[in-house]
Amino acid sequence: MEASEKRKSVERLLASCKGLVSDEDQFQGKEWKLSQYVVALRKQVTELEKYSRVDRDTMAMFQHKVAVLEEVVHRQATSQKTESRESEVDGGQTTVQDSRPKSLYQREKENRAELFGRV
Repeated sequence: MEASEKRKSVERLLASCKGLVSDEDQFQGKEWKLSQYVVALRKQVTELEKYSRVDRDTMAMFQHKVAVLEEVVHRQATSQKTESRESEVDGGQTTVQDSRPKSLYQREKENRAELFGRV
């Protein structure tokens, strides 16, 4: 595959990831899909690094966005584990309140804003 084709592929996959993360209602229940997309995206960015025709700024941007997406996936997985443990302790009863701390929520909003270039 040529460098320009690989770059377009990375950009398309990155856009798909952004689409999943941007709409929280759509994101619920599709965390597994995002994690698979991020794994494929990491692999494609690594392959893209092999081409000398891709400039460093573009690669740095791709690496940063992949890192932000990996952090979102990691936080989501950690949050799900915490919620499942709490439901086991509560006897399966869950509450409506968000179990994540406020600072974690703020950090997630900032990462999303940075990912979409709204900073």
